[in-house]
Amino acid sequence: MIAVVVSRCLVQFKDNEYVISVINGLKPVGCGLLAGAGAQLFVNNVNNLFGAALLGTMLVMYFYKKRSPIFVLGVCAVAGLLAGLT
Repeated sequence: MIAVVVSRCLVQFKDNEYVISVINGLKPVGCGLLAGAGAQLFVNNVNNLFGAALLGTMLVMYFYKKRSPIFVLGVCAVAGLLAGLT
């Protein structure tokens, strides 16, 4: 909700050079934060053969079979829950 409010406010200042500079400076920061979070999730969760196999399968499904990210997330959630129950 905060992102929606901020984006609506930024539309009013889309031609302001200072706002453009700030946004251009924040883009790499956002990418870095997402990459760091992804790396941390990878290190913390791919610690056995099941996790590595699940990651590989989901990457193939996402990039080569063009599955929806929601589908991939759902399959991973179900597989993780089933693996935790056994």
